[in-house]
Amino acid sequence: MNWVLRQLGPQAIIYPGQQQHARAAIQWLSGAIQQERIFAHLGWRKHGEHWMYLHAAGAIGAQGPLSDFQMLLPVALQKYRACPPADCCELIQAVRASLEFLSVAPDRITFPLLAAVYRAPLGGANFSLFLTGRTGTFKTALAALCQQHFGPIMGASHLPANFASTANALEEIAFAAKDALLVVDDFAPAGLGKMDN
Repeated sequence: MNWVLRQLGPQAIIYPGQQQHARAAIQWLSGAIQQERIFAHLGWRKHGEHWMYLHAAGAIGAQGPLSDFQMLLPVALQKYRACPPADCCELIQAVRASLEFLSVAPDRITFPLLAAVYRAPLGGANFSLFLTGRTGTFKTALAALCQQHFGPIMGASHLPANFASTANALEEIAFAAKDALLVVDDFAPAGLGKMDN
């Protein structure tokens, strides 16, 4: 109870030997304590009896979007925003747009990349994909198209991570991005390539 004088000033008096009574009175008169549940990661989380998928703007449950969840994510992950389709026509259009990715490069490149997109929400994986090639072969553009499945504004110049970050920063971002695709862009003018996790 030493905080009383510091916070309330000399007019707040607690008589000797009455600290426990003062503490009890504060707790009794404070009313209901507001509780908040703030999530600091992406991906699956069980809430009560039901599972939900967390993203930067809230969560998605079996019945659709859930907006009453607070998120506190690293800045790099704040662009992960699911945009559920408004109706069946929009859903069909989204699936077709996703599958059209297979036509933008040879199958040996696009099939593993799109498979990684769909594999990411299924939970932890002990592998990553690495795009390599000469400068100007659209490695970053391909990786960005994959990343945009998890947030439409994550284009080639707005990817969540890059190798300019420290190893600790990348590890923190990867941990918080659980169950989501994380593109780590390696801007290397010498042509060292790009990496997808």
